[in-house]
Amino acid sequence: MLGRRSRLGRFLRRFIKSERGAVYTEAAITLPFFIMIWAFMIYSHRLVSAKIKNNAVSKGCTWAYALNYCENTGLPAQCSSTRFSTAPPATWDDSDVASFFSSVPALSTVSDIVLGKGAYGERTDSVARPAYISGGGAGPSDVRSRHAVSCNTKPTTVGQILRDLFSALFRL
Repeated sequence: MLGRRSRLGRFLRRFIKSERGAVYTEAAITLPFFIMIWAFMIYSHRLVSAKIKNNAVSKGCTWAYALNYCENTGLPAQCSSTRFSTAPPATWDDSDVASFFSSVPALSTVSDIVLGKGAYGERTDSVARPAYISGGGAGPSDVRSRHAVSCNTKPTTVGQILRDLFSALFRL
């Protein structure tokens, strides 16, 4: 019996001291973390790339809208998902000067005649999230870009500008 215990003890000591299988254990523990980190890096790259592309398309479409006298006719096909307006959208903050002028009708008309209208463009795209980030169903990430530039004015005479200006002032 004494010899059996000593053999079992030696086996257990050898098993505990052995480093066999340690590499497999480390790999089993760390491999999922490396996979998640790489997946998050790929997702972040796609998100930033989508933001850059969305911003470029939105800016180009807003400029095309502004150069086209703030009219939706004749815009490129890629501008179909961009929303345009000549007044600041309600979703934008009201801290800028254009929103102040647009809040008072008389000032809005005078500022449109003197300064020209503003062209506002807004575009939103979606980027799919990996399932482990979104919790299995939180949906895609939205990428939004907004731009504002001055509208190109149609050629008019000085007399027409003065008539529009005086008619706007006397409507007060």
